[in-house]
Amino acid sequence: MARKSCRLAVIVVLAAAFFGAVHAQAGAGKAGQEIDDLLLQCQALTTQIDELLLQVPPGLDPADEIRRAHEVAKTTGIDALEVKAIAGSERLKLEDGSPAPLELRRLEISGQASYGDVLTFLHRMGDLTRLVEVETLRLKVEAGNVVRFTAGLAFPCHLDTADEIKPLTTDLATAYRELLRQLKATHRLLTEVTERSKPRLVAALSAFDNLNRERATVLTEIRAGGEIVLQGIVAGVSARDGLKPALARAGFVVSQVEMSPAGSCQAFSATARLAAGEVPWEYVPFNGLFDFQVTEVCSPEPTGGRVTFRGTAASPDALTLRLHGVRLSDVFFVLNELTAQSFILAAGDKGRVSLDVEGATLEETLAAMSSIGMAAGPGPLHLVSLAEKPPAATAPRPGRYTGEAIDLSVRGADLKEMLCTLSVALEKPVWVPDKLDGVVTAFSTDLPADQVLDGLVAAAGLVSVRKADRWIVGPGPAAKLASQKSVNACPPPAEDPIALLPTYSPPHLRNLTVTLPQLATGDLDLAGLASLKGKWKAYVYTPWQRLVVLDTGQSLLDARVGSIGPAGVSYATGTSAVEVPLRP
Repeated sequence: MARKSCRLAVIVVLAAAFFGAVHAQAGAGKAGQEIDDLLLQCQALTTQIDELLLQVPPGLDPADEIRRAHEVAKTTGIDALEVKAIAGSERLKLEDGSPAPLELRRLEISGQASYGDVLTFLHRMGDLTRLVEVETLRLKVEAGNVVRFTAGLAFPCHLDTADEIKPLTTDLATAYRELLRQLKATHRLLTEVTERSKPRLVAALSAFDNLNRERATVLTEIRAGGEIVLQGIVAGVSARDGLKPALARAGFVVSQVEMSPAGSCQAFSATARLAAGEVPWEYVPFNGLFDFQVTEVCSPEPTGGRVTFRGTAASPDALTLRLHGVRLSDVFFVLNELTAQSFILAAGDKGRVSLDVEGATLEETLAAMSSIGMAAGPGPLHLVSLAEKPPAATAPRPGRYTGEAIDLSVRGADLKEMLCTLSVALEKPVWVPDKLDGVVTAFSTDLPADQVLDGLVAAAGLVSVRKADRWIVGPGPAAKLASQKSVNACPPPAEDPIALLPTYSPPHLRNLTVTLPQLATGDLDLAGLASLKGKWKAYVYTPWQRLVVLDTGQSLLDARVGSIGPAGVSYATGTSAVEVPLRP
């Protein structure tokens, strides 16, 4: 039932009772008709006000709201939450400056969680049976790729102000006009408070995140309170040019966007406010666009040396490489892509190298890399290390490898997760030390899964033993592996589907799955050219520093690859061609 406790609703009742007799004597006529019309308008507005007040309780119990906030946080997966009541209250005012029958009470909520969980929590708080406004909000990504947040929530409360009612004038028409004016002002204020309490900011942030899910756009901090400031990093032309349109589509009115250099990327600071209208809420998984590791992607890497070599291979088997400033792992990505030979890196992947190799065999190319401290063991699975001489080949197992032939292309993958993946192909569990750690980089083509397992294990300085019902991996010696404390590399299956979801927040840039047709020519950095059997290929870095292959005829967002040759790439853009040379 609607509560008739609004100050102005009380005035309506008093006015009707006080002037009932006088009004009856006034009878008909123009003045009486005006009073009837005014009274009907006052009654209609009173009903609307009482409906709005259904979501504005008369007061706030801090302990009750703190308990409710913890309950909502628990449903969104936020365990650690600090909630405190802000002392005092703020009495709202009507348009003429007179006090309204409303006040604001406030809570401050802070904690750390994934960005998606924070947005979900704030959205659910905005869906409570009472009005709650997110007045201020600050989110900032920190080490460990977690987001720390502080939100200031305002709770409108209804005041019973019957004792503030002023004596009414004895002129009926004047009294009702004043009453109608106050009712309209109160209705406008309540409507405004109701609109502000809708979780529109949270919905707009979720929309912006989803609009940029396939762009090299990263958020590092958000501040809201009066104006809204979003700060972050963009990499590449498409992300830079798409920033302001994406903000507008998400429901922001942008006043300015400032850009500044940030290594190979650009830092941005966008100032905006919310546009009028509703924005649909969209779920944001994990940390969304928040990414603490963005500085690693954008920071310049040290140069590790240059290899220049002219080989003796006869055409068409001659291998020609022109790779300038590429990551060490990407050298072997290119070699695997060209020759289908397989490589596992036991070396680190810090720094960049350059190779200018003309007419060489694969063996000559690998041997020439000793000049920069790299050594590769014999094939078919080459173990690459930082050493003066090649590492010994992995000893073949008695008999032969019998696993399913697989292709593998991973950079910096978790070793334990990779062994779990291989166990599926091997149809046997792989048991590993309880605290096995490490990452692997491997590029292999059409090799048995058990041979790949041996290579990964050897690169990590471990050994493996094949038993009838499992594989065992450990530091060795092999004879003692069976007695070591081991666990299955794959976690046990969970009955709860939610438990199967990752518990970490993957970095946005490193996990982008954007394809070449979604990128413009300005997004691509030509880092390499290679030729084998007379066919030239190009290798380009995406804005998030992933090396990919570029073939003639490849479609891009704004062009098509027209031709690839020893000097560079030609892009066909409609009626013209753009020549892009290989970088020095």
